[in-house]
Amino acid sequence: MMDNKSPIPALRVAQLDTNELDESVIKLMSDQLHVCCKYKIWKFDLLRVEPHLRAALYGILLYETLWKKQQSIGQRLLGLRYGDSVTLSPPSKFKSSLLHIALLLEYWLKATNNAETSFVLKHRHLLTLSKLISGTIKLFALLNFLLFLRRGFFHKILLRLLGLRTIYADPNPRERNITFQTMSRELLWHGFAETGVFFLSLVNVRKFQQRMTRFFLGTASDPAKLVDMCAFCQSIPTMPYSCDCNNHIFCYYCVASLLKVDADARCPSCNDPIGCIRPLDVGKVLIET
Repeated sequence: MMDNKSPIPALRVAQLDTNELDESVIKLMSDQLHVCCKYKIWKFDLLRVEPHLRAALYGILLYETLWKKQQSIGQRLLGLRYGDSVTLSPPSKFKSSLLHIALLLEYWLKATNNAETSFVLKHRHLLTLSKLISGTIKLFALLNFLLFLRRGFFHKILLRLLGLRTIYADPNPRERNITFQTMSRELLWHGFAETGVFFLSLVNVRKFQQRMTRFFLGTASDPAKLVDMCAFCQSIPTMPYSCDCNNHIFCYYCVASLLKVDADARCPSCNDPIGCIRPLDVGKVLIET
């Protein structure tokens, strides 16, 4: 029986959340550094040394978190830490040093991967070796992740090699109590939201908009007079088209998109059925005017 004061192994979802939080912080840091490196200093292009600057900044982050606090940023937020896989005690200085060096080396290799691609492409044997090593690492990472889902610890190959598990920093972590009322409210809300989205997809928004426009504003122009503005967007028509009402013109994209949604659409100005559309005969319009 486990002692009340002995560390408790972390849940799978907590370990994955920790990894996601750490990667989000690193990405935010890298994006800010990339913005700073876009500008030259005394004609020196900082983009050439950006991967090394990112690795150095990541090393400082590791020193301030894992080395001093014995917790990463994600672990600090979720109340987790690393522990020995057997005793669950805090890792030794030797293992902590190996972890820091391995994490920094892994990040530096990823950061400089794009910069060294041109060199690798010039040497075919190096390219083949690089692909082989990368494929092998990905295969072992997949197998390790399947074992992690099965057993619940070592979500990274590096942690498995060093024998470090993720555990709760507090021997008695606070449990999240979810009451029956909270669950009922959440289920009702999600059910209502899904039902509302389903019925909203059946509403013809364009037809409702046309009816509201006619109700509040009436007709836009005299139906007996041919206007030179699109009846939908009220601007000079692009690829002007006319319809069966013969009194108004439209942009092709305006009327075509409406007819795809509603085949029985009506002209927003005179409320006549649009029917069939055809390119506007400019010569006939000039003669009539």
